[in-house]
Amino acid sequence: MTNVLANIARMSSPTVGTGTLTLSAAVLGCLTFAQAGITDGQEVSYAIEDYDAAGLISAREVGKGTYTAATQTLART
Repeated sequence: MTNVLANIARMSSPTVGTGTLTLSAAVLGCLTFAQAGITDGQEVSYAIEDYDAAGLISAREVGKGTYTAATQTLART
């Protein structure tokens, strides 16, 4: 499958833990995965950042996941 450079796609997620990510709205000034050209079933590299009360990064995760357009989810692979 062709790689897509979608580094302008940035979405929030209410997901907690290690399961499939439910994707919410795009972060202000960024695109959703679909708007950035990511298609259903495509595997993408991702980075997740969690912030503490002071607005500092408290945790970070990088990996690969498979995007599902119909449910707006990213299954970690």
